[in-house]
Amino acid sequence: MSNVNPKQRSAASQSKKASKLASMVTASSQDENQDSEGNMDDSLSMTQLIAELAKQREVLKEDMAALILNSVKPLQISVDALRETVNSFQSRLTSTETIAGENFERLVAAESTISSLKAQNTLLLDRLDDLENRSRRSNLRILNVPEGSEDGKDPTVFVSELLAEAMAEVFTSPPPLDRAHRSLGLKPIAGKPARAFVLCFHRYSDRELAFRWARQHEVKFRGNTLRVYPDLSAALAKKRATFNPVKRDLYQQGIRFRLLYPARLKVMFKGDNLIFETPDEANDFYEKQIPCLSTQDSDSLENDITLEEIKGAIQDLKPGRAPGEDGFPSDFYKKFSEVLAPKLLYVFQNALLAKNNMAFNEAPAWVHIEKELIAPFPAEAFLTQLARSIPDQNPVLKFTRVCVPLLK
Repeated sequence: MSNVNPKQRSAASQSKKASKLASMVTASSQDENQDSEGNMDDSLSMTQLIAELAKQREVLKEDMAALILNSVKPLQISVDALRETVNSFQSRLTSTETIAGENFERLVAAESTISSLKAQNTLLLDRLDDLENRSRRSNLRILNVPEGSEDGKDPTVFVSELLAEAMAEVFTSPPPLDRAHRSLGLKPIAGKPARAFVLCFHRYSDRELAFRWARQHEVKFRGNTLRVYPDLSAALAKKRATFNPVKRDLYQQGIRFRLLYPARLKVMFKGDNLIFETPDEANDFYEKQIPCLSTQDSDSLENDITLEEIKGAIQDLKPGRAPGEDGFPSDFYKKFSEVLAPKLLYVFQNALLAKNNMAFNEAPAWVHIEKELIAPFPAEAFLTQLARSIPDQNPVLKFTRVCVPLLK
């Protein structure tokens, strides 16, 4: 070692340094190569990942599309079928509307025709009923003829003789009849009403004479009171019967009326002849034109006369009036009302009792008041003296016809 010169030693040293530097450079270059390769590997991995993700996304999209298509396909089929059904219904609805429109026009025409036919039918029925009743214009119905009265005779002969016997003032001999018979039906048992006789006169004039006489007189035959009516169809008789309620009201009011053929009511009111075609028209006339008392007022009028009522009526008399037929002024009655009222009450009560127990045109011969004989007065004269207290009216008591010697 000692034999090596310094120059050689420095060259070796430099050689080592150079080799070391070369190895370091080589190592550095290797490191750089490795880093470069690592970067390249990373870059390749990211690209591959993105590509793979894109690929997977496409696959997923295809799978999702296929899945959705497979799921929606049945629904689409159902929707298509429903659309076809709706279209079919729409077509049928349009056809139905068209048919309905045509049927509506036909229905309107049919209703018009039915209304016309109904009117014609009503007219024809009225004419038929009128013809039926006109064919019966010579007929009469007689009720209450006992069963078996014919005693084997021909009904026509029997009824003709019956009319001559019961209406001797009209028929001097049996009137000629075309036919006569009992109304159709089984013979009633004992105790039941007898069947009516239906008879047809040969001459209409005889029928009118018999019917008018029967309306004005009582028809008797073998102790039985016969009832005579015109022979009408069932429809007309029912129609005429609808006037019965208003006829009863008019009769109670004392208003004259007649039932005209076929079914019209003629009312004679205040000098006018009014004709009503329907019961409703007659009822309207009665309610509007004829005054009627309410139930309360009617009950009040039918109550017994009271002492307080007479006293009140006396006090309502106007003072200073001239005396009446009895010779006493109103002041006299006011002054002695306590004495007169009981006696007048007795007079009125007896007058009402007499009125209720006798006919309208009759009168008691004498009226006794507390054993004192006074002049006779008709019962209706007393009834007209007192105007009852009716709502919205002033009570008035007239004493002008009360007996003069009342206070003997």
